[in-house]
Amino acid sequence: MSAFENEMRNMLKAGLYSWPVCEKPTSSNYLLASSEDNYMLEIPMIGIVKENLTVDVQDDRLNVAAKADIKVSNFARDFKQSWHLAKDSNVDAVVAKLENGVLTVTVPRVKPVKKVFNVAVA
Repeated sequence: MSAFENEMRNMLKAGLYSWPVCEKPTSSNYLLASSEDNYMLEIPMIGIVKENLTVDVQDDRLNVAAKADIKVSNFARDFKQSWHLAKDSNVDAVVAKLENGVLTVTVPRVKPVKKVFNVAVA
């Protein structure tokens, strides 16, 4: 199994998967992790300033776009990528933070509500 296939399998298991649309896609563009409470996405954004960064959610997609003002090594570049969000994602509470050249996007998970009720027997 290739590294790409292995990464896609891990993302599917995590409940968050992507269709890359970035200009220079590689398997090391981002780090994806999940916990009981959140999904977390970390993307290196060296050379990107907050004003040139867009993070939004449309329907069930998380979209990230950035435009580099300067080029630092191979890291600074225009970037555009979209991820499908899992069904248990709380899209109203997504938080993004750019710090030390790394964009961290946290997507809280909605706790499932178990509905139990009695059914009258006729």
